[in-house]
Amino acid sequence: DFGLKTYLTGSDETTIESPEFFKQNLKAVKRLHRILSRKQKGSANYRRAQRDLARLYRRIANQRLAWQWKTAWKLVGDFAFIGLETLNIKAMQCLWGRKVSDYGFSEFSSILSYVASKVGTQVVHIGQWFASSQLCSACGFKFEGTKDLNVRQWTCPHCGAVHDRDVNAARNILAEALRIADRVVTGGTIVRQGEPESDRRKSASGVRSKNPQSSGWGVRQSCFSAVTNLRRLEFFRAPMLGTLPRNRLGHRLCQGAGKLGIIGL
Repeated sequence: DFGLKTYLTGSDETTIESPEFFKQNLKAVKRLHRILSRKQKGSANYRRAQRDLARLYRRIANQRLAWQWKTAWKLVGDFAFIGLETLNIKAMQCLWGRKVSDYGFSEFSSILSYVASKVGTQVVHIGQWFASSQLCSACGFKFEGTKDLNVRQWTCPHCGAVHDRDVNAARNILAEALRIADRVVTGGTIVRQGEPESDRRKSASGVRSKNPQSSGWGVRQSCFSAVTNLRRLEFFRAPMLGTLPRNRLGHRLCQGAGKLGIIGL
C-alpha cells in the first residue's frame, strides 16, 4: 500500500520509508533559486547560476532513482509474488503536490515491474477503484468511515477486528491481486485455479533444483503457512526452487534466495 505517511506498507506489516531527497535538499534549492533571480538574464553569471541549479536537480533525481532501484531489487529478492495498487498520481499531485512528486510513485512502480520481469517475480496491479482501505480484511465488510484520511485505525462493526489502515489495505490488495492472477493457495504453494495435481510444483527444501533440463530463471515458489478464512492470509518466507544463471542478475537474486514469499503493497 502506497501512502503519504509511510511510503510502502506490506501485507506482512513491514514498512519502507522514503528518504524524501527533495525535502532534504529544499534549502539548497531555494538558495540557488534566489541566486538565479538576482542575475541579469542572458549574462554569463545567469547561465552559471542556471547550471548550478540544474546540477542540483539532477543530483536529487539521481539520488531518488538509485534508492528506487535498490528498493525494487530488495523486494523482488524477498518476494515471488507482489500485488500493487494503481493510483491516480495527477489527482494526488493536485492535493499534496510536492510530496507526491518527491515520492515518485509511478516511477517506482515501473522500475519494480521491470526488475521483476528480469528475475521471474510476478507483479500484479489491481484496479484503481478497488476499495482497499474500506474493506475489512477479516470478514469483507465495507466500512465507509475510512474515506476520512485522518482515520488511521478502525474497528470493524461487523466482526470487531481492529485494523491499522495501511496494513489492512495491503492485505486487501494482496487478496485482490491473487484473485486477478487466478491463483489459489493449495498444499503450501500458489497454483492456478483448476491446475492438475500432477502439474503442481511442491515447495520443498531450500536447495535450488539441480535438474539439467531447467533453464532460464527457473520457477520460484514460496513455501508458507496459511491461516485463512477465504479472505485473510498470513505468510512466512522460505527458500526458492529453480536454477539461476550466475551472472550479475542471478548473483543479486541468489543473495536473497532464502527469503521468498508473497506480499501486497
